[in-house]
Amino acid sequence: MALSNTRGVVAELRAVAYLANDPDILTFLPTGGLGPIDIITINKKTGEHRYYDVKFASMRKTVKKTHNPRINRALNSFQRSLAKNLRPIRIEIIYVDDNGRVTL
Repeated sequence: MALSNTRGVVAELRAVAYLANDPDILTFLPTGGLGPIDIITINKKTGEHRYYDVKFASMRKTVKKTHNPRINRALNSFQRSLAKNLRPIRIEIIYVDDNGRVTL
């Protein structure tokens, strides 16, 4: 498995562990790891459901003081079409960095 795939799997598992700390949230992963959405959560009390795409938070090696060192990621074209055309759903991006810090 390539390094980028390994980092992605580790980032996804860390994000699931972070979301699982809340006892009111049920966390679901797609079978086989394929699909436009990495994690789906459902709040047991409110019934609210949220969709997440997990990204490994890569940082730039050299950056100007006025710029953000994080390389921001965007949703891919299929995720954008899913959010716009099929159903108006909101896919949120979760960043996981080298230290295991999770940022929503």
